[in-house]
Amino acid sequence: MANTTSVDIAVYRGVNADATQRLGPTDSPATVYYYLLSASAVWGRDFAGANGSLGFSAGVTVSHLSIDILSTTYAEKNFTIQLLSPSGE
Repeated sequence: MANTTSVDIAVYRGVNADATQRLGPTDSPATVYYYLLSASAVWGRDFAGANGSLGFSAGVTVSHLSIDILSTTYAEKNFTIQLLSPSGE
């Protein structure tokens, strides 16, 4: 798709917000579901991506999801990525 930019978003587990300090165990697998929610940016017009889940193997503290930014306007717009139903440690 023309003028599409893909954005990689890192999701961390078991570490603080800037991933510099361990906060919890990471010695077992974990999963979290994510959902993309429209706000001033509208799904399918301004951004695209699928809802899904992220898996973390034992010892892994980061996983990634990708979202396509479709809008070619320069107006500031936003959307939300909601993380739900974590399982594992």
